[in-house]
Amino acid sequence: MTTDLTTYDGPDPERGYTPARRWATLASGILYVGASTWLVTTDLPINEFIRTLGFTALGWGIGGVLSALVPVSAMRIDAVAIRRRKLLWPRRIPWISVRHILWDPRTERLAIDTTFVEKPLELQTTRLGSEDLLTFRGALHDQGGERVERRVVGLDAALRVTPLGVSTGTLPGGGAVLLDFTNGTFIYEPADGQGDIIPLAGKSQGALLTTLLELLDAHDLGGALASQPG
Repeated sequence: MTTDLTTYDGPDPERGYTPARRWATLASGILYVGASTWLVTTDLPINEFIRTLGFTALGWGIGGVLSALVPVSAMRIDAVAIRRRKLLWPRRIPWISVRHILWDPRTERLAIDTTFVEKPLELQTTRLGSEDLLTFRGALHDQGGERVERRVVGLDAALRVTPLGVSTGTLPGGGAVLLDFTNGTFIYEPADGQGDIIPLAGKSQGALLTTLLELLDAHDLGGALASQPG
């Protein structure tokens, strides 16, 4: 169970449990127990191999019911280390060995860079329930401090930060698009001529996109868009 926002002690983030997943696990466990109990105790002539499978299913069913009713703590984040009971993962990652944690808020994927593993250890958090996820985030930020970076992966490769705002950098056709936050404008700089300034005020997103595509088509795409039907 989770405790406070500085320590996480709960389900593994990649296994859950969300409330829906817990109910599904409980229901399937009950079905396994019922069906396997009948299979093991019935007086009907049943092959011994099938009866043995019934015992195995009974064990799975009981395990499913227990895991849904009493979720086992499979991960802990505290002031000393990150601990996780998972195959191919270190049992204990001391904070002193953690160099950087990249957390993508769009995909809820973490990449933990350590001093003793060559590749970052990846972790998905989308299966946690809302309460556990809140505690997980709080503990990771509290204990990780400046080592935790929340950033959409890939966005920095698509846009470059400039003194005025953000830019696409040089496009394949040689031009570039700059979003000027200071003056509230789009600036299109083609490779073959003077740039165009598009004020943002009074224009919808659709109108801005249409204007921008027309400029790109005229200079960078060689009229490829205009030649398309519709």
